[in-house]
Amino acid sequence: MPVRLKNRDNIGVITKELADYGDKWGMNWSSFIGTKWHTKGGADTTDKVWLLSLEEVKKYKNIFRTDKDRQLKPMPDMETRYNYCTSEYCRKNGVVGNAWWWLRSPGHSQLLAAFVRSVGFVDPVGADVDDDSGGVRAALKINLKNL
Repeated sequence: MPVRLKNRDNIGVITKELADYGDKWGMNWSSFIGTKWHTKGGADTTDKVWLLSLEEVKKYKNIFRTDKDRQLKPMPDMETRYNYCTSEYCRKNGVVGNAWWWLRSPGHSQLLAAFVRSVGFVDPVGADVDDDSGGVRAALKINLKNL
């Protein structure tokens, strides 16, 4: 079922709370507290399948209650194609084998897109848009009355 999607701007700032949360997962953002950005989200679209936005991850907090709920385990055949979380960082945080996944929101520049890290941390700053080592969690709307 097609859905009209708002592609909102990413207006962000590294707050102490965000830096502390990032530091918990090894991001070391404390020196960036106060850094602000305003990245255009682009035109709204109508899609049948899409990636979640930063706002939608927050909106669906009944599904994504905790970092663990946002963690992504790839399908077994994908683990050999990509370099999923295998580092000491992953072992220390108990997320070996997890993948990070894209959001459709821009990051702090047009060259970056927001994503969810392998530990479940929602990263509004973003990753390079040409990085193909992560995953996706496609979203769609199903009208159960039509089944």
